Amino acid sequence: MSTENTENTEKIGFFPVLLSVHFLFFLYAFHAAISIRYWFAIDIAIRYRY
Repeated sequence: MSTENTENTEKIGFFPVLLSVHFLFFLYAFHAAISIRYWFAIDIAIRYRY
């Protein structure tokens, strides 16, 4: 019974770290996607303007 409790506390302590790493990765990927679309929009606007 005591081994199950320690395993649960280890999982609970590990889960937020994993979640924060995933959150940072998705935040970085989302930022990169927005910046790429932004630069494509600027490129298209410049091509149509000139």
